[in-house]
Amino acid sequence: MKTLLSLSILLLSLIKPVYAGHRKVVVSWYSSPQMTASGKVFNPFHLTAASKSLPFGTRVLVVNPKTRRGVVVVVTDRGPYTRGRGLDVSYRAARELGIVKKGVARLDYVVLGK
Repeated sequence: MKTLLSLSILLLSLIKPVYAGHRKVVVSWYSSPQMTASGKVFNPFHLTAASKSLPFGTRVLVVNPKTRRGVVVVVTDRGPYTRGRGLDVSYRAARELGIVKKGVARLDYVVLGK
């Protein structure tokens, strides 16, 4: 599984922005324990995300193009509710992407499906 993720990240980093499944999004992170819109208790140490439009259970590959680090997150919540942002990721996802200190970053993502 880790090899597949590494290969996916490498391929995504080589894809030109004109590829239909490849998108850029402003990502922030959150870590406060709460009940999610899907009914699950949010755990900041799981690889999860919040999206206004993607269905619950959707897997999304998110990659930081500056570091070429990426993670696969599962949509479990709704949000973000701050204008201009497309995804909120959990603390663990933000840590693995290298965006904890910055708080917000413009990243690449591909919807993998359910």
